[in-house]
Amino acid sequence: MTTLQNFPMVSQRDGDKNADLDCVAGALASCMEYLLRRHYTASEIKDAVYGPGYTGGTAAIKYVDYARGQGVLLYPLNGNGGQLVATMKSMIASGHPCLITEPDPYMPAGSGYTHVCAAYAFDSASITVMDPWTDAPVKKSDGTWAAQLQDNQVWILEKDDVMIPTNWKDDGKTLTAPSGHSCRDGFRGKVLAGWEASDQPQEQEHGDDTTPGGTMQTFTRTILRWNTRDGVTVHSLPATTADEQVQALQDKLNQIKQIAS
Repeated sequence: MTTLQNFPMVSQRDGDKNADLDCVAGALASCMEYLLRRHYTASEIKDAVYGPGYTGGTAAIKYVDYARGQGVLLYPLNGNGGQLVATMKSMIASGHPCLITEPDPYMPAGSGYTHVCAAYAFDSASITVMDPWTDAPVKKSDGTWAAQLQDNQVWILEKDDVMIPTNWKDDGKTLTAPSGHSCRDGFRGKVLAGWEASDQPQEQEHGDDTTPGGTMQTFTRTILRWNTRDGVTVHSLPATTADEQVQALQDKLNQIKQIAS
């Protein structure tokens, strides 16, 4: 059998108010812990993307920015059942775990509910997944998986080399700019995906008055916003405001120079 050695078993039922529906986050936690050798929980990941108060279903696509911020690429591959089985085996052989969606085995047949697991091992006739509901392995034949895979899609996780802007510092969870302010979670991911080093945060992330439940963070020339519908988005800062902030930074630098002299 080809397997991702020491692949962690992670439970989605870890006390979060959305625990019964956190299979995506639980499967992600196991994959990211394997790739990054850092401990993750389902509730930690769900709360970072959907917020602590959220209850309801979740989707892998909403975790793309968060995963990138942690140093992991999360992306879908499409195909029919047989093609996806072959894809998963190829990916696992290359060291990349996969997220699969199946009909929920813990609900009555035909309920329409689905369940997400993490594929991490295979042999010539089967694939084994980590089931976050039981935090245990589940092995099924290739033919069973080919018939059960939902949405004609699987999601691949691959460790990525992130791009830390010059003179910024990152500890794996918090990215701190020379301005002294820092970014976490999706905002951190957006910066690490490619960012001008001089466009630095001027405040910590906080609630966005324009979007209930959303957050925002003002940078030197841009504003990052997050909400559950759109994820992280980048907005240009009005030129006058940007100029004022640059001037304020220059004034602060001059004050420091005067004190030092």
